Amino acid sequence: MKILHTADLHLKVYNDERWQALQQLLDTGAAEQISLLLISGDLFDHGADLLNLQDRVRALFSSLPFTVLVLPGNHDYAAFTGGIYLGGSARVLDDWRQPFQCGAVTVWGLPFEPAGGAEILLRLREMAARMEPGQINLLLYHGELLDAFFSRRDLGEEGSSRYMPARLAYFNELPCDYILAGHFHTSYRVWTLPRQNGRERYFVYPGSPASVTRRETGRRLANLFEAGGPPREYPLDTFHYEARLVKLDPFSGTDPVEQVRRALKNLHPQSRLLLTVAGYIDGSRGLDETALAAEVRRLSAGCRAAEPEFTFRDIRAVLHDDLFRNFLEKLDRAESDGERKKRLRELAVRAMMEAKL
Repeated sequence: MKILHTADLHLKVYNDERWQALQQLLDTGAAEQISLLLISGDLFDHGADLLNLQDRVRALFSSLPFTVLVLPGNHDYAAFTGGIYLGGSARVLDDWRQPFQCGAVTVWGLPFEPAGGAEILLRLREMAARMEPGQINLLLYHGELLDAFFSRRDLGEEGSSRYMPARLAYFNELPCDYILAGHFHTSYRVWTLPRQNGRERYFVYPGSPASVTRRETGRRLANLFEAGGPPREYPLDTFHYEARLVKLDPFSGTDPVEQVRRALKNLHPQSRLLLTVAGYIDGSRGLDETALAAEVRRLSAGCRAAEPEFTFRDIRAVLHDDLFRNFLEKLDRAESDGERKKRLRELAVRAMMEAKL
């Protein structure tokens, strides 16, 4: 049985990048012949236009060749009160006592509620008492894994609040093969849990399927796996931010414009560029800071999400200083390691620039 796991779509309006990501997930599910599409929270964004979105979601979630299971998250749990209907192929896991059975797989949902760690641990123990250890049990969870080394900014626009915090140890005794989570946006992450009955167990954050903030960079992924097998990254062709750093080097022998042009190659067609141009140039070669910035803007005009960030410096005064030239000659004679030579050269440039200020 194939299962596709995602989270944090944060649908807000019809037919934007996030909506298109949902459509691609459904197309992927059909192409891969999955049995279940699992959405581990925040299908909708806080403040989304639910009156218009619900009818369109119903149209998508009808007559599918697989079942969509939706877990309420911290952004949309209020929308799931009162038995909201999302279409004939969809089910909402809004009660932790009522799992969904699909063949030999049982899917449990821990819907979002404003609860702390102690309350979460108690609820997991109550759920464990209801689970059959011989089954393949999956738990959908939307919350913050306290063991993970990530910034609060990796969780999207959440401010300083904590949402259903848990530790990996909370799941150690839970007879679940997979904890399929949501709430962590930035990237795809997997942790291995202690084995039970000789079986591997996993905790998985798939990351957002389309970038919600500019901190969610790189091609987006979903979790596509066979029930009983390990989690698998599945690359999506969805909207995302691509961060690229161009570090200009006046000693490389390459024109700085060409260095920028090379960095702009092979961008994914669904990406929007976040470009930083750093390093140093020799303005005496005919291209000063203003001219280079204008050329970078021109080259990146059709693919960037924001104004490029410029931190590069024109160091012609340093490069033509006799003291610096003498240093370079001695460095060439004394140092053969290319990377070390590059680091020492950069340190010397910084020191000379500070001395000239």
